[in-house]
Amino acid sequence: MNESAVCKLCVDNDSAGLRIDSFILCNLKTISAYDGTIYSRNSVQNLIVGGFVSCNENVIVKSSHKVKRDDIIQILFVAKNHISDAITLKKSMNDIFAEYDIRLLYEDEHFLAIDKPPNLIVHHGAGTSGIITLTDVLSRVVGLQLSFSDSFRAGIVHRLDKDTSGVMLIAKTEIFHNKISEKIRNKEMRRRYICFVYGVPIPPVMRIASYIVKDRNSNNVKMKNAENENGKYAVTNYRVLGNISNIFSAVECELETGRTHQIRVHMSEHGHPVIGDLVYSKEKCVKHLIARLQKLATESDTNEVQIIEQISNDLSKVKRQLLHSKVVSFTHPITEQYFTIEAQLRQDMEVLATYTISPLRK
Repeated sequence: MNESAVCKLCVDNDSAGLRIDSFILCNLKTISAYDGTIYSRNSVQNLIVGGFVSCNENVIVKSSHKVKRDDIIQILFVAKNHISDAITLKKSMNDIFAEYDIRLLYEDEHFLAIDKPPNLIVHHGAGTSGIITLTDVLSRVVGLQLSFSDSFRAGIVHRLDKDTSGVMLIAKTEIFHNKISEKIRNKEMRRRYICFVYGVPIPPVMRIASYIVKDRNSNNVKMKNAENENGKYAVTNYRVLGNISNIFSAVECELETGRTHQIRVHMSEHGHPVIGDLVYSKEKCVKHLIARLQKLATESDTNEVQIIEQISNDLSKVKRQLLHSKVVSFTHPITEQYFTIEAQLRQDMEVLATYTISPLRK
């Protein structure tokens, strides 16, 4: 072929209900006629992740998409000397991680430790069609073989929310995944987060324990504290690291459990929601924080005014909840080596830490 070619396939009765990658694999002879390539399941999934597969003219990026009778599946093939290495040959880990601002913190034959950036969903779920997730990115790393079964979740050990940054562990093998998951269940892993919250939590050190359930009155994913034991037991230990004139604080949270939105729910219920959290904060923006800082500026001397103006400017740039997975500590379940893996604060949080934490305590 010259520049590109399109292969069109119609789903028949026998193929209805198949995953789209399985459907394509069943038609390999037809597909291979277009470019002479023998496709594996991995390469088919790469075509899907790369946006080269559509169903009824809608681009599909999930290999698990189920096809229906009479669906028209189109696969775009681009000449090998024009197609991106991300699709035909994948990319090196360094290249693909740099593309998505993912920082590699550690790697061995059993697991990866990464620093996930904000604004990156970990894996597909409701409402993520057409969105590139962390599991999609991992599938494009050359030489990285991860299981994509529903139970293994492509090696994801512990999930972070879309806008939460910081340390995540990715299991390379199912053995490591099962053993490290058991350590989490047995509370043998330490997970410490840094967040910025409204006001100053009192007391400065506290253990919050409650039951958390899904809020059935919310259209989106939202959790809330339960009045009884119908929910999942959740424990967060926090300590205040510093504050700016009682307007907002830097807080370290250590998890004993790992429930969905746990820190966000606990800090909100305690009266000090995470700054930038549009789900659990009664204040839907940071404007009132800036207003309080501006009022403070009118009562301050010249040097303090400059600092307050800089803080206000930094707050005005906040585009997400200011929550960061800073440290994960555990004993390697295979080698028995003790690990403490740390991710530095991202720029939007680091600038605020310079005013509230001096120095940042570990």
